[in-house]
Amino acid sequence: MPRPNALFSVILLIYACQPPGSDTQSSNEEPVLEDHLVYLSSRGQGFNLYRSDLYGTKEIQLTDAFGWEWMPQFVPGKDMLVYNAQDTVQGYRQEAMDMAGNPVGFDAQSLEGIYVSPGGDWVAWTHADGEDGSFLHITRLSHLSDSLTVGFEGAYNGRPKWSPQSDQLLFLSDESGSNELYLYSLVDSSTTRLTNNGLREKYTAWFPDGQRVLTTISEGGEIEVNEVFQIDLDTKDVTQLTHNHIHEQEIALSVSGRYLAYHGTIGEADDIFVIDLATDSTWAITNNQGYNGEPCWIALPRK
Repeated sequence: MPRPNALFSVILLIYACQPPGSDTQSSNEEPVLEDHLVYLSSRGQGFNLYRSDLYGTKEIQLTDAFGWEWMPQFVPGKDMLVYNAQDTVQGYRQEAMDMAGNPVGFDAQSLEGIYVSPGGDWVAWTHADGEDGSFLHITRLSHLSDSLTVGFEGAYNGRPKWSPQSDQLLFLSDESGSNELYLYSLVDSSTTRLTNNGLREKYTAWFPDGQRVLTTISEGGEIEVNEVFQIDLDTKDVTQLTHNHIHEQEIALSVSGRYLAYHGTIGEADDIFVIDLATDSTWAITNNQGYNGEPCWIALPRK
């Protein structure tokens, strides 16, 4: 059974208890962490990955390869970012970098499009099942032959999202006829249905405590507009968090759990936005500089 990364849990606790504005730190203390964003952006040929501070004032380009880089995933247990890359020379592959953008070793074991657990040991991926369906598989990278199948036969099962503790997996399935949200537990191999509304759930995110999740829900139609909802996994209570006409996509919660980032489409512009869940204020990280999407939060030591 996968277990939480102990060091990462301690760092999160220190982060949460740090008084606002405090920069004092002894040599014996763990470093105070700050939320930063990684996202893809098209500013030239293909897509590259960029890193930014909380307000978009300090942006750094992380990749500059020929081709595309996308789907960044923060793996705190290995202190790395895993991402997809593709070009006409090397084809498709999944690579990894440290927080500064330096390449680090990562072996995807010939699997494609894997979603890596926060601990770095488990992965999930989809496998086509006929023309319209897909199965979801999970396994340890070190034991590919012991993979488990998640989801429902003859249905679409996909968009997996690991819990911070790497012991549960959110996924979507249209087994009932519409996209609904489900939760798979590695502890007891159970599958729990979280939504039952006949609407369209699409993007999801976990709170750091592993007790609450976010999902986007829309009514579908020709012009799709997502709103963001919170689900308490214990009570199953659903609370709507956003009430606007922005199409919120690819949502991601910060490592601290305070900030929600999303890819927002306004008119012809696709930019990265952040909501402070404590104050309900919203601001843009990018400003109409090409196509910007797939935000991913990382934690960096405060300088």
